Amino acid sequence: MVKTSIFCTLPDGRDVTAYKITNRWGESATILNYGAIIQSLKVFDRDGKPGDVVLGPDDGQDPTTARQSAAVMGRCGNRIAYGRFTIDGKDYQLTDLRGEHHLHGGKGNYSGQLFTGVPGENSVTLYHRDIGEDGWGTEVDVAITYRFGDDHALTIEYALTALGDTVLSPTNHAYFNLDYPNEILDTRLTLNTETYAPKSKLGMPDGRIQSVKGTPLDFSQGRTFGQGFESDTIGFFPEGRVGYDDFYVMPGEGFRQVAEAVAPGSGRRMRVFSDAEGLILFTPGSRGPQAGKYGATLDGYTSFCIEMQYVPNAVNCSEYRSPVFRKGETMTSRTIYAFDTVE
Repeated sequence: MVKTSIFCTLPDGRDVTAYKITNRWGESATILNYGAIIQSLKVFDRDGKPGDVVLGPDDGQDPTTARQSAAVMGRCGNRIAYGRFTIDGKDYQLTDLRGEHHLHGGKGNYSGQLFTGVPGENSVTLYHRDIGEDGWGTEVDVAITYRFGDDHALTIEYALTALGDTVLSPTNHAYFNLDYPNEILDTRLTLNTETYAPKSKLGMPDGRIQSVKGTPLDFSQGRTFGQGFESDTIGFFPEGRVGYDDFYVMPGEGFRQVAEAVAPGSGRRMRVFSDAEGLILFTPGSRGPQAGKYGATLDGYTSFCIEMQYVPNAVNCSEYRSPVFRKGETMTSRTIYAFDTVE
């Protein structure tokens, strides 16, 4: 069942619509047409109590103040070195840069767009025409479908059609906490890969693929975030910042399980399935007390992101799967966040 309501009014007077998808068990996912944001995702803990596991905007909060929180990044999530790339001998220079590099699609980032929503039986599809600001040079027709069903799983399906040659690599930037509002240090993460894409001095992949063995990035056998943070004996983390902002290369092709996270406090387990090659693991650093949803005060390591997309900067690195799509081609991708509980 999908219930539609006005979530808030933007400062420019436009209304933001909320689509609340409720399954037969009473769990729900609420999606906003602003930024294609997952505003809330309420699933059961081991005691059968529903709780929100996504740090989206609070009820009625102006979503422009939380643009990166559980929104879709596009047309290309993460970074492109210097905002430059070449397709079939034609050079492109993007004009909206974060520092020296392009990030998350620039001014046209989908996190700041008001989509047109069409609800279904247990879904909503959000439509947008990306006009190609900032030097992209071509438009893109965007359709993003969210489904939430009786199987306790949230599905995100992307269908982006290029109206000219371009780069397409959207992702959702959801911040998860399976035992909100407690820290994630005891959450156990397993990633189904033994390889990652190291950052160059530019802060993004440059074509290398290396083993995670012996680094804090090794979650191949499963361990808690706290154990991962404490495992750095090689100076892997930058000085003054202990936390992840790193890029994994997932083996195999097609739709498969890529990750699992379990919070012992709540008993919630989240399994992630995707057909994407790249997995971005991000943990916001400890920044001191801050206001959270539902009146909670958050402190320490509050959440983690598992973002599925092409490897960042892949358009400039032939070693990774190419995110280039030609005129008339449609980029499709699917990611599922499936929930259950463990003892």
